[in-house]
Amino acid sequence: MQSLDVRTAFFICTGFIAIYGIGMMLFARNVSASFNGLYLFAMANFSLAIGFSLLFLMDYIDIFWSILVANTFILLGAILIYHAHLRFINYPNNPLLLSVFLLISTFCLHSFFLYINPNKFLTKSQRVFRAKPSANRVNHLFEFARGKGFEW
Repeated sequence: MQSLDVRTAFFICTGFIAIYGIGMMLFARNVSASFNGLYLFAMANFSLAIGFSLLFLMDYIDIFWSILVANTFILLGAILIYHAHLRFINYPNNPLLLSVFLLISTFCLHSFFLYINPNKFLTKSQRVFRAKPSANRVNHLFEFARGKGFEW
């Protein structure tokens, strides 16, 4: 029996996020007078769907799109969800300037560490290589909790 790839399952979930955004837009058109912030929730869903789709295509597209643009869209989605909640509860103070500063500064920091100082980003093989000793340490901690002896 074949198993479903994790990336495929996440890509399908990202499609459902986009469909949910379409549903929220249609729902907001009908009841926009009684609920504030539904359009922002829908835009946040679209932003998250675009960001995660670009992130899942990391092996197939340019690094500019897969890291810079994808992370910016994901952060924009989180910011839009935050502002949609504020609008939904009719909160009077909306920190829009702080959100714009956060978005721009994150984009600039990602650009700096991607293009100006690229040795800070790890390749996939380095990430796997560094994750293996961490997994071994977790395994040693479980052995220690069970009362078995081990060597570091």
